[in-house]
Amino acid sequence: MLNKISKTRANFMYSLYMDGDIIFTLGWEGKFSSKNISDVLKEYLINKFEIPCNSIISIKESKDTVGDAFFSRLQLQKLRLDYQKIKIITSNWHLPRAKEIFSTIIQDKRLEFYGVDTEGDKNKEEDSLEKFKETFHGVDFSNLESLRERIMNKHPLYKK
Repeated sequence: MLNKISKTRANFMYSLYMDGDIIFTLGWEGKFSSKNISDVLKEYLINKFEIPCNSIISIKESKDTVGDAFFSRLQLQKLRLDYQKIKIITSNWHLPRAKEIFSTIIQDKRLEFYGVDTEGDKNKEEDSLEKFKETFHGVDFSNLESLRERIMNKHPLYKK
């Protein structure tokens, strides 16, 4: 089951949805569910808004905002999706960090950011952004392999 924040983001996403759009749902297992959040979100969008199943790609590997951006970039490349504009929907309190991370990792696309009014802890955002900058200092973000190597070797949620 989706929490209130996820539903609010999904409902807002639907207000922007147009036929032909491809939607990425992102996220791993939640604290209170054995199901992957990205799959639950996909089911919600299909059942509530009748968005075609083939218009939604569930990205299960993502565990945080860095992963959201990285695995989205991988998926865009893998599927050869050449959208010039990508819409990123998140919570308003998370927007500054999401903008910085996505803009750093996905540099070759026009990104549009939307902050949805939800509850959250804005205080942790600055610390988390500083950790991102420290972890990825010196990475050549234009080089996907350089980025992948840093994520898999230095990021606490992904390192082996």
